[in-house]
Amino acid sequence: MLFPAWGVINAGTWYWLKVRSSGEIISDLDLTHHRPYECLLLGYIFPGSTSEAAWKSFPEVDMAKLSPVLKGLPDRHVLISIPGDHSRKPPVGLLLSSYAPGSTTVRGLELFARELNADWTSWGNEPLHFQHTKYFTARK
Repeated sequence: MLFPAWGVINAGTWYWLKVRSSGEIISDLDLTHHRPYECLLLGYIFPGSTSEAAWKSFPEVDMAKLSPVLKGLPDRHVLISIPGDHSRKPPVGLLLSSYAPGSTTVRGLELFARELNADWTSWGNEPLHFQHTKYFTARK
């Protein structure tokens, strides 16, 4: 797994269920080529720690002990929303910030990103796709 190699502690798995405006899921749950949900793997790195030191200090993390640090972050959670263009995920940064320790801005990494988000690193083939000027309106 990449999390241990990166010094990231697994903080939970959330699921994003994609629905239509009517509230119905966008496809059958068991379709192999287009599932109506995505898994969001959540991880945490302790500030000021190196990846190796962070992982060695928590080889088998007990989420009950980590939970107070992350202000009660649910291990499992389901987000339900209508997907944006090209299956863009809902912005979760603000939601996750309520669980983060301290009062600083949450900085995140989104893998396979389809857009840029403030204070996050967006990695993938398409993070600049929706940055074209045709997606913005000029202020008058």
